Amino acid sequence: MIKVSEALKLEALKGCKVIGGSRGVDRMISSVNQMDAPDFVNWTKENQFIVTTGYFIRNDINEQKQLILDLNEKKCAGLGIKVKRFFRTIPQHMIDLADQEGLPLIEIPFEDNIAEIMNEMMKEILVCQARKIERSHQIHDWFTKLALKGGGLNEIAELLSSFVNNSISISDANWKSLSLYNHPEAQIPLSKLLIFESPIDNQTMQEIINGNRKYLEDKIFIDDHEIKRIIYLVMSEKKLYGHITIWQNVEELEEPDIVAIEHAATVVGLELLKNTAFSEMRNRLKVDFFSDYLSGNIKSREILARRGTAYGINPSSFYICMVLDVDHFTKIYLEEMEGSDFRAQKLKRKLSALVDEILANNNLKAVTFSQSDQIVIILQHNPKERSREITKQLAYDIKSHIYKNISGLTVSIGVGTIKNALLVHESYANAVEAIKLGAKMQQKKDCLLYFEDFFVEHLLNSLDKAKLKEIYHESIEKLMLFDKDNKMDLVKTLETYFHCNFNYSEAAKEMFIHRNTFTYRLDKIKEILNMDLNDYNTLLKLQLALKLKGLLNNETE
Repeated sequence: MIKVSEALKLEALKGCKVIGGSRGVDRMISSVNQMDAPDFVNWTKENQFIVTTGYFIRNDINEQKQLILDLNEKKCAGLGIKVKRFFRTIPQHMIDLADQEGLPLIEIPFEDNIAEIMNEMMKEILVCQARKIERSHQIHDWFTKLALKGGGLNEIAELLSSFVNNSISISDANWKSLSLYNHPEAQIPLSKLLIFESPIDNQTMQEIINGNRKYLEDKIFIDDHEIKRIIYLVMSEKKLYGHITIWQNVEELEEPDIVAIEHAATVVGLELLKNTAFSEMRNRLKVDFFSDYLSGNIKSREILARRGTAYGINPSSFYICMVLDVDHFTKIYLEEMEGSDFRAQKLKRKLSALVDEILANNNLKAVTFSQSDQIVIILQHNPKERSREITKQLAYDIKSHIYKNISGLTVSIGVGTIKNALLVHESYANAVEAIKLGAKMQQKKDCLLYFEDFFVEHLLNSLDKAKLKEIYHESIEKLMLFDKDNKMDLVKTLETYFHCNFNYSEAAKEMFIHRNTFTYRLDKIKEILNMDLNDYNTLLKLQLALKLKGLLNNETE
């Protein structure tokens, strides 16, 4: 294609001049046709330049005006009218309307031959097309040679920059930067421009997926400069793999530059597919290792050293497992994510990234791994240090970072016991059980749960359920039924009594009741249960029964 302004420089058009719609001279011409019938406008095409003697509109002012409007609506390149045959001059109303619409209106002198004009224009269009094809082949060859040499994304970005003469950034589907190339003549570096990269809205993305658009064009303003950019989406079979952004911080792109970008997108797509394949293979190996490791299937230091060192596991070290669990994940998955596995995986990746950021910021030696809907943190730990202080601060930092970046989401963290590298699976099992026991004990969300705090619950949970229910029915269940019928808080009174180490005054104060009222309630408990609250065995039995309240009640819900 050639511009209207370029066509006017051809030998056959030297006598022609633009008399209207001059602001449209950059319109592109892809073909030329002669208009010789009233309904011809129905057969015109976009970017077509029309020449005519004007015979069929010579006597009708409305037809003359409508022709300008119709050709502009059809996105034609322009209109050339030969004068002094049927038009002595081109009417002013056609000139005014062409100016209004921005449609180039060309006056063709009487002595010029329309056939010669059309032939020379088409010849130039074909020459330009041949140059474009040759240029496309050259660019294709350059990128193919680069790919065959094993050139990576950095080399691709540099080569593309040499073709389009601007700075280039390449990112993955989640806008993670993969490669940058600052053009030497760029006034504004990419480090300032990249802050403007952001996800594409769903509607625009859908248009591209449906094939209606290949790339996006927009502009940003920075340091009193207007920077245009093109974002080309690297896609295959309607799946997004990444983005190529051309920052026009040196010069504006021209139509031929798109060819270079398209070739670059093909090579970038292949490189990203290759990287994805490698990444998936690494992930499969990682999944295999951690599945075996957290299941206790690795039983010798030699095997652990051979398989685990690549993932940061030191066979001679000690570790604590922390398990991050999204609160009410099933509800979020079904209601907010509408059962989308893609959205669930995206959330998991984001959580993993946020956890990794905190571990890196705190300079902690740790390995993270996704297991089902949980994030597992295997934290290297010196047994001589206070593990609770370290894990408590780490859990606080992780939660704060997640809540800052993901609104409306809460997580609970289970913490296992310290184990040597070969027994990390026990620490992992402890952390998972801490979360499960916490849920049974009514600790529903945003919790930090230490397995060692649930030692008694852990033991009870492993015993015969029938015996445990018998203990519960003989004690706490009687109090709960009495509370329900008489609107009293005898169960809470007993819990507070134990919590305050059998101190009547402290317990009454914590419940905001008089000491005499508290004493009366304890006497009532003795009466209902027919038990001596001064007997050690009785107290132990009641404490266990209170623990069972949470375990058994939640088990039956």
